[in-house]
Amino acid sequence: ADFTWVWAGPFATLQLAHLGAEVIRIETENRVCVTRRIPPFADGEPGPNRSGYYNQYNQGKASVCLNLKKPEGLDIAKKLVAASDIVAENFAGGVMNKMGLGYEVLKQIKPDIIMISMSGYGATGPESAYVSYGPAQVPMSGLSSVTGFPGFPPMHVGFSYGDPNGGLHGAFAVLAALMHRTRTGEGQYNLGDPVGRGTDGPADARRAATPGRQSGRPYGAPRAVPVSGPRPLGEHCRGKRGRMAAPVPGHGPAGAGDRYALCQPGRP
Repeated sequence: ADFTWVWAGPFATLQLAHLGAEVIRIETENRVCVTRRIPPFADGEPGPNRSGYYNQYNQGKASVCLNLKKPEGLDIAKKLVAASDIVAENFAGGVMNKMGLGYEVLKQIKPDIIMISMSGYGATGPESAYVSYGPAQVPMSGLSSVTGFPGFPPMHVGFSYGDPNGGLHGAFAVLAALMHRTRTGEGQYNLGDPVGRGTDGPADARRAATPGRQSGRPYGAPRAVPVSGPRPLGEHCRGKRGRMAAPVPGHGPAGAGDRYALCQPGRP
């Protein structure tokens, strides 16, 4: 039963659909998923099922519209849960409880149910009730502080890193929970906030969080990128088939001073 919407949640359940799971999205006409309204649309004609953005992250899924504020809609949702292995959601913290679909309720319906909650700022704490979107996740996670160039203020990354990263972590958590249930018969309630997942990738961010290390200052990218001059992207060379290669400095002692690492025969 898929209660997710926008990006992080649907991206998690998309991975499960690609692995063969039958995914049923629970939606409502009262509050349509915003991605259904995002262009481009098929043939340039807007429509709730014609958004390329929506279909990109919801391929291979079924969908049903329910009004969860009405008893009959809530009853149908609970019946879907009873027939499901997994419940996924990425509302703000506490929303599922307010709708009468919190984990404690679902566990009574199906004792071995696996639930994954991907609320932007977690399920507890003073920020848990905040709605979360990618552009805010990046600075809130601290990722901006390790993005950019030395001597410059923190910079935003090129895309909403927390959403897809949080979605992938959510899918991995579900797979681990399924393995656990196969061995023990126990269900699980997993939490995975996209903001927290924003710092899982950059090594500098992890090092800055290590006890005893200086933190709270922008690290910046270790090397600047030339943006002017005759070769704004750096030195390059032509390959045997006429293709261009933009070399990067080698790493480690063996690559020290190796300005044309990619141009040398036998180099990967």
